[in-house]
Amino acid sequence: MRPVIRHPIVLAAAGLGWLLFGINAEADPIFYSSRSVFSAALGQTVLDDYSAPGYRTGDVTGGIPDALDIHSDAHMSGVLGQTRYITASGTGNAISNEATNARYGSSRFTLVFTETSLGSRAGVFGVGFDFLNLENSDTGPIPHHAVIAFGDGSTSDVALPFTTLGFDGTPGFFGVTSGSRIASINIGGPAGVGAFALDNLAIGAEFAPTPEPSTLILLGSGMIGLYRWQRWRHNAKSSLSREV
Repeated sequence: MRPVIRHPIVLAAAGLGWLLFGINAEADPIFYSSRSVFSAALGQTVLDDYSAPGYRTGDVTGGIPDALDIHSDAHMSGVLGQTRYITASGTGNAISNEATNARYGSSRFTLVFTETSLGSRAGVFGVGFDFLNLENSDTGPIPHHAVIAFGDGSTSDVALPFTTLGFDGTPGFFGVTSGSRIASINIGGPAGVGAFALDNLAIGAEFAPTPEPSTLILLGSGMIGLYRWQRWRHNAKSSLSREV
């Protein structure tokens, strides 16, 4: 009578499938107004506080010595090489280089994240930054929006709240994470009016998923079953060889 074989490899495959596909996905994208909560959602990160030496020497005339440097898009993008900057004029990137408060400022610009060390051609998992959404003295508060392009081709338009008047005000924080990846963020306000300051730009990768204990138990039992099945095959072959 032939023994009944219950192929434990099936259980192993089931355990592995549960590990890969049994984790519930969170809502996507997720937006943050707290840097600490945003940072807790990331794995490895790169932080740009605009204090790198390359930011202190602009390649476009019109700056203010020891206070404000103007950079072309290519020069701005090449300082750290993690974010590509695109402005309407190609030369609208300003860095306030005060000794204790370096910031990036422009009125309309795009940050591109498809060439970073922490992502792929589709973009990065998380982007966050401090910001000042400044008002124009003649017209009052000027709204700026963050239009986010994701790696799957979808977009989100998020209104950034008005913060305060002047570069010495209290900044707000904006962050976003997405499993679809963040390809770019366009910051825009009414043409020719208002201003926007950005600081502490963080880009990050996601944590490797951690399976729940029940998933580990299932996967472990599957691996044990696979081992026993391999042992059975080995023993069966040995028995056939002896009979022959």
